[in-house]
Amino acid sequence: MRLTKKQLCDEELTDASEKADFLIVVGAQNQDSFRNPIKELVTDFNDPNSSFKSVEEKYLGVGMWEESALPFRNPNFVLELSDGNRVGREMFGPLKDEKRGTAKIKRGSELTDINRATLEFEDPKILELAFRCIEATNDYNIVCVKNKLNVTNQPPCIHLNVVKSGQSKYDHDWICEIQMYLRSVLKIKTTSHISYNVARMKNEFAIKDLE
Repeated sequence: MRLTKKQLCDEELTDASEKADFLIVVGAQNQDSFRNPIKELVTDFNDPNSSFKSVEEKYLGVGMWEESALPFRNPNFVLELSDGNRVGREMFGPLKDEKRGTAKIKRGSELTDINRATLEFEDPKILELAFRCIEATNDYNIVCVKNKLNVTNQPPCIHLNVVKSGQSKYDHDWICEIQMYLRSVLKIKTTSHISYNVARMKNEFAIKDLE
């Protein structure tokens, strides 16, 4: 049964499948409002005329680094030398499905990744600037930040959970996920995930869990 926003607000929702179903509907209805600001940010980063200074002025209002006039087109910053303008890339995952969402709620966890985005960068300086821009934007409010760049038991990243600014009280549980990776780490994560885990196994018996 699909509950209306008013029903969710008027009474406590205790059934896990109903809550998951409702939140997924909310995520589908608001998918563009989650994705569009990220697309705009990446477009600004990849603009041939953009620089640290131009991006900072638009999103932050002030410069953060002395070398803020440095263009993004430095070979150390671009994701691919064949595309000298691309310093960032965005990817969006599908909506969380009801079965997995229900299972997560039943385990006592919140659904914080109904809508998901992954951002990819070549250089830590670009990643930091992108984080500062998301932090300063009027489109989202960050509700959780996990700096996983120093971890060794999973692919290092900056992990964010955000809600839409001005979010309706009916959508109060709609939380989205943004993960920010360096290109080399994301490549390992997406193409060699098993090898990545094997390298961190403490004993030979744990490797059998991957089979």
